[in-house]
Amino acid sequence: IAADLTGGTMGVDALDLRVGPSVMTADLSRDADGFLSGDARLRTTDISGLAALALAEAAGAVDLTLALASAAGGQRVTARGGIAAIAAGPVTIDTGDVNLTIDNAMGVPAIGGTLDFAGLSARGVTVETGALSAETDQTATRLRLTRLIAGGTTIDTAGTLTRLADGFSASLEQFDIANGREIAALDQPAFLRISGGKLGLATLAMRIGGT
Repeated sequence: IAADLTGGTMGVDALDLRVGPSVMTADLSRDADGFLSGDARLRTTDISGLAALALAEAAGAVDLTLALASAAGGQRVTARGGIAAIAAGPVTIDTGDVNLTIDNAMGVPAIGGTLDFAGLSARGVTVETGALSAETDQTATRLRLTRLIAGGTTIDTAGTLTRLADGFSASLEQFDIANGREIAALDQPAFLRISGGKLGLATLAMRIGGT
């Protein structure tokens, strides 16, 4: 591991950490503005050894790559990879795949890509499948999340996160729960807006049982 502190920058060169079957590699630098550039990767068939170093208990396989860069005056993070048979405390996940790019990661983020998982269980609640998709034009990010709960219940949500000159706004445009029929649905869009130090809220109105 090498560190470079010249010219207001810091870096980690050729990190190669091995714990059992786990391999973590990284080549990263931090510029004078505080943004990171480079790549980091974690590959393991059993993460339990690394978790033990953090005084935690976890198991499962991970293959995840992060690419970091300065972009448009902000921090860009690209995450690609997958997980399998994860168990951490009361949470288990059969499989998961991520392909996301996040711009302005340290501010109001602009997100594009997908995140999919299957077999998520936490404290008695099981989500059979989940799919998150995100599209961005660098000013606004539209997010959609679909989940299938054990027993055939589906939850569909959609919303938009918008960057403002002096804040941000978040809108919830869809929130539908159904199990062969409508159980509940958003009756009108709801929003949260923080701008110029002021907070704006819209009332959350739900329609229950299709009425």
